Amino acid sequence: MAMPVSRVVKLMLAVIVLMVVLLINENTLDATKDAVKKIFVSTEITIGDKNLTGSKPTLHPEHEKRLDKLHKTMKEMAQSKETECIRNYKGLIPMEGVNTILSSDGNQIVMRVKSGEGGLQDAKVYAPIPASLCVIAGEIEGENVAKNFYDKMKTQGKFITAKNYYKPTSSIFIQGGTEVAFEGITAELKDQGLLYKAPEGNICFFPTYSSFMGFTKHAQEGLEEDQLDADEIPKVMNNIPGTCT
Repeated sequence: MAMPVSRVVKLMLAVIVLMVVLLINENTLDATKDAVKKIFVSTEITIGDKNLTGSKPTLHPEHEKRLDKLHKTMKEMAQSKETECIRNYKGLIPMEGVNTILSSDGNQIVMRVKSGEGGLQDAKVYAPIPASLCVIAGEIEGENVAKNFYDKMKTQGKFITAKNYYKPTSSIFIQGGTEVAFEGITAELKDQGLLYKAPEGNICFFPTYSSFMGFTKHAQEGLEEDQLDADEIPKVMNNIPGTCT
């Protein structure tokens, strides 16, 4: 087992004192013992401050810019008078070691960014947003939420029975800007920067997944990523009435 640094320092000082005392008077053994005892018992030697904690981690400027844009967009969507709309926050980029946690109690969304050692230290906490969270993914009453959303928008939202096309959730965990976890589901976040505001005011993220050549359009993980490409968006979402301005 390695000896503590403070113990090593004390031992070195004791040896030095011992040598000095012996050089002055070889017969002053009592003085030598007293000096050594004083070092080990009476003197507390420490390296650094015991209460010193790691400094607050900083974010890469581009990472922070993207996260700021996400928060700003969500805030504007929440404050918009439009009851249903879609908005582009420009998307996130790969952010190794950066984790973003969004949590909602049904009345407000809190966005917290963690980074530093193990991605566990608070790097930035944003002001609460007066809205609640949701995802275009998962299942409700055995129905595929992403499929219901796709079908609703494809048919201009005129399904009389249109329901379960977004799923309220209490938390969303974004890891590294590219992966998203919610309700026990892990998906990709190739969302093209899109957010959807539901009629009840929920702000929804678009988790995604990839399938071989995009043959399938939706799954429990969300929409197939190709369905959010620029040439597909108009087919699915061009009937949403506003842009949350």
